[in-house]
Amino acid sequence: MNALPTNVSSRVLAQHVDASGTCVRSPNADAWFPENGRPAGARKLCKGCPVIAECLELALREEAGLGRSRVQGVRGSRTPTERYRINRQRADFAAARQSADCSDDVASYNEEIAA
Repeated sequence: MNALPTNVSSRVLAQHVDASGTCVRSPNADAWFPENGRPAGARKLCKGCPVIAECLELALREEAGLGRSRVQGVRGSRTPTERYRINRQRADFAAARQSADCSDDVASYNEEIAA
């Protein structure tokens, strides 16, 4: 999967996905919401999509902070459970990074006081 620039807005991502997504042209919109919980059909449709990375990023942004039961359907070839886990990992990483940044600030402050 290609890395997306972090400064691309969700609105631009949505426009790009809406314009080029395989799902937009699919006659079977229900394929992305499998009743049996098996995403193979949706993943097959997603496989050749030219905006799969953008679709996944958009889904992750829109679903960040939502409870597991509110994340639905296959998006970016990922199941709700997979996307929920990715968002949890992102949140954990952001918290760890913020904590590390705060630790650096405290260390710098302590060095200034000691000098």
